[in-house]
Amino acid sequence: MIVLRLLSACVIIGVCVLVALDLRRRRGSWNMAVQLLRERWKDGTRVFRRDGTLSPLDRGRHGVYVVTLALGVILMATGFVPLIILGQHLTGVLLVVHVAVAPLFAVGMSAVALLWSRRHEFHRGDWEIVVHAWRRRSLTLDETAPFLLKKWYWLALVLTLPLILTVILELFPLFGTEGEELLIRLHAYSALALTVTIILHTYLVALFGSARNKNSSIKGDLQ
Repeated sequence: MIVLRLLSACVIIGVCVLVALDLRRRRGSWNMAVQLLRERWKDGTRVFRRDGTLSPLDRGRHGVYVVTLALGVILMATGFVPLIILGQHLTGVLLVVHVAVAPLFAVGMSAVALLWSRRHEFHRGDWEIVVHAWRRRSLTLDETAPFLLKKWYWLALVLTLPLILTVILELFPLFGTEGEELLIRLHAYSALALTVTIILHTYLVALFGSARNKNSSIKGDLQ
């Protein structure tokens, strides 16, 4: 419990600090960084309006992403706030909320996998980015953003599997006490990894938008 608590606090706070510092570096000041987030929020909510330029399918796709993200935030808050602040496992009302939201999040992730996978296909431009990184050529976040968007997206889908499976396996009398404790730890560490992945992917989406059609614009910069 102590190791998981310290690790969760350090990792989540560390990632949030890195994101905040990168955002401030891009805008030059904290006020401008907050202004950028406001602009991105307005751009994101605009697609729900009737006068939006996106098609109904695109608005539905965006809505699924936003709802799933909101459900993920609820799970993160109910799962890690008691652990980090109180050093306790889920109990009471928070446990009820966590258990009630979890199935909806699983359905949402399935919908995200169906609706967003085509936009996150890997192409030749992504492989060129990997080659340049392997050769230790310094690349900016703007250059690697398309590849990182796709990487974090697929990693989030992969991490969702052990997150769900560990909960399902706990419901069956297949493991003893030690096995149940192991499943709980695996669930917690999977949730931690997924939390970091969602934070990073959401930050890149806020800065650069979808990964779709970005490789072509960056491919020339890498050659």
